[in-house]
Amino acid sequence: MTRATAGGAGAARRVHLREVALVVAAWLAYFGSRAVTEGRPGVAVAHARDVVALERRLGIAWEGALQDVVLGHRAIVDAANWVYTWGHWPVIVIVGLWLHARHRADYLLLRNAILLSGGVGILIFLAYPLAPPRLAE
Repeated sequence: MTRATAGGAGAARRVHLREVALVVAAWLAYFGSRAVTEGRPGVAVAHARDVVALERRLGIAWEGALQDVVLGHRAIVDAANWVYTWGHWPVIVIVGLWLHARHRADYLLLRNAILLSGGVGILIFLAYPLAPPRLAE
């Protein structure tokens, strides 16, 4: 192995380690925010009731009606759960790995969008913990 090849391998290793560190940091931030808010379910449910009340005042409280349609069909519920479980994180990870290997600029755009939107979501959740509104009705 030449010195240039060894340097390239070292740089690539640093890039991979940085990406792993970012994922670990994001994971810790997500679960850390959940741990901080987990002991306050009453606050989260109260906020959910406020959101439902606001939706009703605005005339946009249609989530329950849509869920009632779906909940009556076990096959649709199973399909939705399957897509959520197996089509959410696995797809993000596979696409991320593929973009990282083949389309670096697109990977960086996706990575930054996920980290930024996730960070904003965590900050909002820390400031305003919210249970799923359907659980507050």
